[in-house]
Amino acid sequence: MPMYSPSAIDELVYRKINEIFPAERVLCNLGWVSLKNPGIKHRPEYLNAFNFATDIDEIDYISQFIRDANIDTVRGFYRQTNGMRLLCDTFWVPGVLFHRPDFTGHDFNCVGLDFSNHGGFALPEHSPEEGFLIGGSHRQKDGSTFNLHDILTKSGEIVGGFFDESPEVTDRFSTIPEWLFARIEVAAIELQREISLL
Repeated sequence: MPMYSPSAIDELVYRKINEIFPAERVLCNLGWVSLKNPGIKHRPEYLNAFNFATDIDEIDYISQFIRDANIDTVRGFYRQTNGMRLLCDTFWVPGVLFHRPDFTGHDFNCVGLDFSNHGGFALPEHSPEEGFLIGGSHRQKDGSTFNLHDILTKSGEIVGGFFDESPEVTDRFSTIPEWLFARIEVAAIELQREISLL
């Protein structure tokens, strides 16, 4: 494994998660995992998986999913990560799935959630923007679980909402770090609620 040199996004994500659920990073070839599963059924061994950026610029592949989004923001972000699944999949960011025969050990947790399967080809029915689906969250509301979608716009702003049901924008973020911090905080609340039910 080459020497580990975390990107700014890597450090930001790990620092924020570690404030809420302190746990050491366990490095693997594709990224890192942290926070052992405390017994939540049907979940992986670790509840966080951060994927390192790929060795090549994947913007050609990603560009088919960008639509009107700010391509410079997309490129800058994916030069630092190939997606993530955080806090028991309550918050996720898609990446590029590579079909490799060596997904073993902790690398199995860091397999990218490919854009083509996570909102890449079709935006949610009521999406208010023709942008890039940069992330999503599971949210409990009225006893049911709903998908909260985050869309990167042409201006570089990220808008969030329950766009499967309504075009109403519930959140706006002007930067990637602001968006990540907010989503991690709420995902942590969702996970704490789930852990309390164990």
